[in-house]
Amino acid sequence: MLRLRDYQAEALRAVDQAAQRGVHRQLVVLPTGAGKTLVAAALSQRVAGRVLFLCHRDELVQQAVEKFGYLWPADAIGVVKAERDEHDRPIVVASVQTLQHRHRLARLDPTAFRLAIVDESHHAASRSYGAILTALGFWPTPGPGQLLVGLTATPMRGDGVGLGRIFDAITYRRSIQDLVRAGYLADVRGVRVATRIRLQGVRRTRGDFQLRDLSLAVDTPARNRLVVDAYRQYGEGRKAVAFTVDIAHAQHLADAFVEAGYQADWISGALPLDERRARLARFRDGPTRLLTNCNVLAEGYDDPSIEAVIMARPTRSKTLFIQAVGRGLRPYPGKVDCLVLDMADSGHDLVTLATLTHDGELAGRSATGTAPGERAAEEADLTPADLPVQITGTVPVDLLARSQFVWRVERHRMTLEAGPGKDIRCEQIGSDDRWTVTLWQRGARVPLADQPLPLAYAQGVAEDWVRDQNLEGYAAHDARWRQRAATDKQRVLLNQLGQPVPATLTREAATGLIRETLRRRALTDPDAPWRRDPASERQVAWMTDHGLPVPPGFTKGDFQAVLETWKPRNRTTGVR
Repeated sequence: MLRLRDYQAEALRAVDQAAQRGVHRQLVVLPTGAGKTLVAAALSQRVAGRVLFLCHRDELVQQAVEKFGYLWPADAIGVVKAERDEHDRPIVVASVQTLQHRHRLARLDPTAFRLAIVDESHHAASRSYGAILTALGFWPTPGPGQLLVGLTATPMRGDGVGLGRIFDAITYRRSIQDLVRAGYLADVRGVRVATRIRLQGVRRTRGDFQLRDLSLAVDTPARNRLVVDAYRQYGEGRKAVAFTVDIAHAQHLADAFVEAGYQADWISGALPLDERRARLARFRDGPTRLLTNCNVLAEGYDDPSIEAVIMARPTRSKTLFIQAVGRGLRPYPGKVDCLVLDMADSGHDLVTLATLTHDGELAGRSATGTAPGERAAEEADLTPADLPVQITGTVPVDLLARSQFVWRVERHRMTLEAGPGKDIRCEQIGSDDRWTVTLWQRGARVPLADQPLPLAYAQGVAEDWVRDQNLEGYAAHDARWRQRAATDKQRVLLNQLGQPVPATLTREAATGLIRETLRRRALTDPDAPWRRDPASERQVAWMTDHGLPVPPGFTKGDFQAVLETWKPRNRTTGVR
């Protein structure tokens, strides 16, 4: 039931048409969060032969396997990594790190593969990629019936090495701006944080700043406090990830957040794998709300609940900046936009949110007209603590409000009223971005997807079902019935529930009022059937996290009773 989005289907058609024209080394450019791996999985279904999906890092292999699993059976997908050597499957997912070892690469039969897909392909001009693609016959000239496709959000390299050495043409491209407007990505709201740090004396290497010099320039207590102050003023309460120059900078910035009273931590590739996973788990599930990082989260990290990106590292690399901002673009329930705190140090050729806005990479509207460098002269005499925090661009639009349909959003559930007596519920499973899609109709439950999906795809499955059933006239925002006067039946029921009934009450407003009144009554009714249901996994986890015992037979009603006696400052109401 998983249907490709319109632009994903367009990408497949573009690849097919280009291949028919004889373009056998293609590059497809889609923003972070656009579902590039799903495009790869669908493209693999069109090939009469085996497929290699090449990841940039070992940590991204399992993530790719999960995405391929939306369209392929599990036993068709093989992994070549560490102790796994499933090199004979129709789909082989491997990392460059693993296939750099000659004995691992030699296990792959070069005559069997018809499609090679390179993920994060802005790295593909390196020698390690070239050696792998050459051994399998995809480069410099693909063999008969072979196709090489690169996937990236950033078709440029910071070191000036062109991707034209590997790929012949960009055959399909959609920008962040395109997908924000279409409602597939969260909006971007930019906040420019002016500093008096001058970068003119910082040396450069491979197209960007030399890291040691850059760290000495920007990793200062005053600048780190300015980052914290900017977050407090504009991002308070948002789950945020910060990008830093080096490990020491990540540690120092995390310490500054902790000293200010925030739940913060840091992460780097130098940490042991188990420790990295533990810190990422605490960030994903809580209690960590702010995570600083050095060279770990810029590519391939998926946590759609991230609501803010802090660019504490100045950069001249458009690739790095776009990849970092992309961490916050995925949609999530209740997430209105992605806030980008853009540290605007004084330096030439810096990539900032404003410069990306001007060249069309990100959508934005100038709120103050301030651009990088404009205030350098008047800021020269200010200390970092005195510098103002200025908003330079904002496009806050609720993601779900742009949907054609009306969604009710709760913490772990989204509900689409599909028709009279028909609801489609997307419910989160665990703490990951995995959602079931179920049709509720007259008490019966019908799954609309055979496995949990990321939220954006779960939402798409639900809306596609409505369209297939020709129910847009009921579920859409502009459905005529919503503005009609409340029915006599609704008015009678509201009177019985003790609710006032204004003369101007509409059917939609009456439906919402009835639903909310019945929900509140169900929460307070001591005999409500839901109270006898076993406590959910989330409720049990809450009890455990707070050091409370969970006796045998613990029910949802028992949990509600615990909440009602909990300390007022910690009380959570209405959890079921």
